[in-house]
Amino acid sequence: MEFTDISTSLEEKKSEKLVIDRFIFLIGFTINITQIFLGINVSVSDVFMIFLIILLFLTKSIYLTKKTTIYFIILLSLRFFSTMQISNWLNISISFIPIFITFQKFIISLLYFILFISVLTINPKTKELFFKGLKYGSLILGTLSLIIYFIGPAALRSIVLFGEIRMRGFMNDPNYFAYMQICGFCIWYLKGFKRKLTNFLAMIIYPTTILLSASKTGLIVFICMLSVLSLKKFFTKSKSPAKLATLFLVISGSLTMFYVFFDSIMTDLLAFTQSVPQLERIYIVFENFSGAITEGGSGRVDAWETAYRLIIDTHFMGIGFMDYSSVAKVISGSPTIAHNTFLQLAVEWGIGPLVVGLIFLVKQSIIELFNKNWIVVALVLGTIFFSFSISLQNSRILWILLAMLFSNKSVSDYSKNSRVK
Repeated sequence: MEFTDISTSLEEKKSEKLVIDRFIFLIGFTINITQIFLGINVSVSDVFMIFLIILLFLTKSIYLTKKTTIYFIILLSLRFFSTMQISNWLNISISFIPIFITFQKFIISLLYFILFISVLTINPKTKELFFKGLKYGSLILGTLSLIIYFIGPAALRSIVLFGEIRMRGFMNDPNYFAYMQICGFCIWYLKGFKRKLTNFLAMIIYPTTILLSASKTGLIVFICMLSVLSLKKFFTKSKSPAKLATLFLVISGSLTMFYVFFDSIMTDLLAFTQSVPQLERIYIVFENFSGAITEGGSGRVDAWETAYRLIIDTHFMGIGFMDYSSVAKVISGSPTIAHNTFLQLAVEWGIGPLVVGLIFLVKQSIIELFNKNWIVVALVLGTIFFSFSISLQNSRILWILLAMLFSNKSVSDYSKNSRVK
């Protein structure tokens, strides 16, 4: 009888693990599909996330770290306090619906964090399934977007294009599409596919979709990440003196040729980009790097100034769960967002929680670097690069990465408890 009970229990655990593994893969795949619904950014992956949260709750498999739990309790308390005080700080009325929508966005992000803290506590290798799903999802959906772009009917083209020019794939914004494609690229670059044909396809699809997104931030981050990952591969592989000398000569020669023929190169590049609308928009990255982010319709300088004013006017406490765009409209007359994750969080969370969070983020990222968890480090680095020009505070990838960074202690405790039992 006891043997039968043990056998049944093992089968149930095996079945539960299989469900979790498959759903984590599907979350990684479908996180590339998001749209705005009733003012809320909804992703197909939310369905699988909620299902897993319910499953883990019913099986009593929800795990939280002590430090992060305390941090978010304090953060929630401070944000509610700021929400109640906002009328005293700014000449603005409080409306329930915008507050509810902002609160809902934060809770969804927090649920992703809790889910991945829990599944990584149960099995640290689960993150590999998420990376696999993200890699396949970004490549397959990117390929499908290109097919629709070149030969698809107008009805389908309107789905994958923003403003009839910029590619957004199955995301709601071209910048976020570029971000997801770069995340997929980083995973592929560090851990490619088994088939050479698939790797060749990835080598074409990722750069093409990023360029067609016409995201200036995306292009800059892509160049940065390609450089960083290439240097990582170079320095982690042993090289003979002859190969090092050859590489030095090639790089030096290329830079010299680029400098000598700079004007000619820029003229030819301009002529080429003018024939492709998406490339014409990002030509400024090569022509005027310092103005690439702030010019060409981006309006980021004004957005950053508005964020700075909100930080000062709320006494560094933030606006709580008030809708950022609504508050910004009262201050500047324009319903903008910060276009910078750090500024956006400073306005929404307050300076104190942001600074504490960044300290822990840097600390855990350094630990991951020393542990040689290259994919996590690459995705965190890419997210940080993007965060200087894009607001990613509600990005699902961001919160999943935070869970991966802060799940280490939980994993250690769980493993220790398992051995004791």
